[in-house]
Amino acid sequence: AGGEWITQSITVSGSITASMMGIPILDSTINYTETNPDSLDPYKLVMNDNGTYMEYDNSNTVVEGGTWSATSDLLTVNTPDTTLVLSIISLDKNSASFSANFVESSNENGITFDFNLTQTINSDRTW
Repeated sequence: AGGEWITQSITVSGSITASMMGIPILDSTINYTETNPDSLDPYKLVMNDNGTYMEYDNSNTVVEGGTWSATSDLLTVNTPDTTLVLSIISLDKNSASFSANFVESSNENGITFDFNLTQTINSDRTW
């Protein structure tokens, strides 16, 4: 569990739709992978054996900290703002892959936006 985990890529897939008065105005499928260190969030997580973590940006500046816990297939991260529950796709001593689903709906100026996205984070451990 411990060590520094550097994000290598973040993949986002799913759909975003928008409608006005029930009429579709946007129906988009999303599927991309981000590898630019400036755009990776989180860039680096330092996971401590005591169940705490610190998040850093690619300039090695602390972004936030919190707590974490893991079961056989879930990683729960308690940030200052929210609790994230990620599915553990793969995990070994040198690499990890986690995913989270985001299903949200919002209404802005009469337009309803629906998001159904899966984000996958692929990280390597530094020693």
